[in-house]
Amino acid sequence: MKTALNKNYNKLIFIGIFLYFALMFSKQIFNAEIIEIQEVFGATATNTSLVMLVYYVTYAISQFLLVLFIDKIKLRYFLFITLFISSILTILIGVVGNMGAGLPFLFVVFALNGVLQVANYAGLMRIFSKYLNREKYMLAMKFFNIAATVSLASSYAISSLFVALSRWDMPFIISGLIFLISVLVFFFGYKPVVRKIKELGHVEQNSKQKPEKKTTVLSIKTKRSVTVFIVLICLIAVLSNYLYYGLNNWFSKLLYDVYGIPKHYSILVSVGVSVLTAVAGTIAISYYSKTKNGNFVTTIGYLGLGATSIALAFTYDLNVIYVILVCVLFICFAQAFKTLYNAVVTYEVKEVVDPGKYSLMFNAMASIAAGCSPTIMSLMFENFGWKFSFMSLAIASVSLALVFVLVKIAQKNMMHGYFDDNHLINEGEI
Repeated sequence: MKTALNKNYNKLIFIGIFLYFALMFSKQIFNAEIIEIQEVFGATATNTSLVMLVYYVTYAISQFLLVLFIDKIKLRYFLFITLFISSILTILIGVVGNMGAGLPFLFVVFALNGVLQVANYAGLMRIFSKYLNREKYMLAMKFFNIAATVSLASSYAISSLFVALSRWDMPFIISGLIFLISVLVFFFGYKPVVRKIKELGHVEQNSKQKPEKKTTVLSIKTKRSVTVFIVLICLIAVLSNYLYYGLNNWFSKLLYDVYGIPKHYSILVSVGVSVLTAVAGTIAISYYSKTKNGNFVTTIGYLGLGATSIALAFTYDLNVIYVILVCVLFICFAQAFKTLYNAVVTYEVKEVVDPGKYSLMFNAMASIAAGCSPTIMSLMFENFGWKFSFMSLAIASVSLALVFVLVKIAQKNMMHGYFDDNHLINEGEI
């Protein structure tokens, strides 16, 4: 029975991760082709990056609203309807965009996709935390990280190929079709897999465990700790994603502008970077999840971010091999850190903060940063140069380190307060 249960756990992970991969793959095409799209539509780098800013702003607003009713909707149907439409819109970007549609068309499509894609990650997090045991949940988090990075690598690889063939539209069409297939696989595969998990004893197994007395009534002091923790986590989301997307989205342009590397080759270099970031994120999750104290791995991340950002600020034009190496290290550190706080920490605080709502809050703030960061970076390097841009990353790295210390304190106070409240209820004092 255990083998059969694990088999269905794995099936649930597969259909969920496939859906997440396909969505991320289709979304990353724009970033991979941003230089080509800028030239095709005759727009500036700043105006082109505003397309993704519109996406992330609508995505963030929608996530804040979804927090209010994510526990009231039927996720299977909600994800099917919204993501089915989103996949069709992705295909239309390539079809209609190649027929002469202007930049306003992209603004409209990406704004709609920002709303339609709102429940993908948070919905899957809620499903996984509900039906998977701890071991399989952590496995799913590793695959989330791998899927996000492999989708990025895939988008840059396919874009490099078709940009070289002067067919920028094809990656949108191909990724949109894969996205559509993943939506259908999830919709028709979800129900029988979940039914099997229940039949094989998931619910019964949980019911046989010794019930824990958990309170839904927190003291005022604990509620304050929760509020402080959430605010600081939002800052973590903003800063870590600002660092990651600020350099990752313009890495190919840095190689193109400063070293004259052809567009399709500079895009191809980004593929290798994506593979390495997948490894970095997976290693970080594996180490963090096996230790009771993740301070060491996060401290290494902070030191790495600070050192590489400062190095880039003063030596970004020194040597192309050197710059690629330092940029890769910086992006890997940023990826590892933002993965930890959007995956592992979610599980650590699930007794106090609902995993779905935690993910929505984190992703909402991360989306704002992911949308604003490339635009802010483009404004800086277009008006003040690359050195000024890298100095902003160094300042953000130092700020992130300070916020991390405050987050650890807030998390400790929040969890202590929660367990103290539970103790008082068990003793009949509340």
